[in-house]
Amino acid sequence: METAFGGLFVHKPLWTLSWQGWLLLLGILSLTFAIAVLNVHRFLSVQAPVDSRVLVVEGWLPDYALREAAAIFQRDNYDYLLTVGLPLAKGSLLVAYESHAQVSAETFVKLGIEPSKIFPIALTQRVQRQRTFAMANRVKEWLADNPLPLTITRFNLISLDVHSRRSRLLYRQVLGPEIQIGAIAIPCQDFDPTRWWRESAGFKLVIFECLAYFLVRFFLGRPQSPDAV
Repeated sequence: METAFGGLFVHKPLWTLSWQGWLLLLGILSLTFAIAVLNVHRFLSVQAPVDSRVLVVEGWLPDYALREAAAIFQRDNYDYLLTVGLPLAKGSLLVAYESHAQVSAETFVKLGIEPSKIFPIALTQRVQRQRTFAMANRVKEWLADNPLPLTITRFNLISLDVHSRRSRLLYRQVLGPEIQIGAIAIPCQDFDPTRWWRESAGFKLVIFECLAYFLVRFFLGRPQSPDAV
């Protein structure tokens, strides 16, 4: 072993990858990346319902998703349907409704669900950031009053496609372990989920939701207020 400057520096043999090693590493990284790309949509679009009589639907969903949610409600014999949503940003001056919760609730009535089974949960103030967190808090407040003739210990949350895993995570953070929350993801019709990276709508949505989920899951934790993040 060679030394220099009175033993302050030591020369040691250094192991490094050969071209075959670099080729193998590149292959492993490429395979890992391909597996992640092919499975990230399935991971974010979580399908994990629990046995429950209550269905909670995010009111901002498009009409085709609300139609599917109504079919799920009727097919699985739910007793109550809660719609939660923010105030309308546009159009409230032209229609009789002021929030997405009310619009989706009336949509469910048009789709054949008994009005006495539908409960809109509307936010009264507009929220610019952390909207899902704000809606989860509004549901928590509503459940504290609980006008239903049963104690709610579990419910299934319906969201759209890759948004569903982050929605369930935020609802769990807000409501705590006392309430078990299942998730049902309605497939998005704006892109092919098996080739999401080839379409602008799919690429933007999946990448955004992937980053947002991991930020909430591993770094941001539970915000202290709707505007905390």
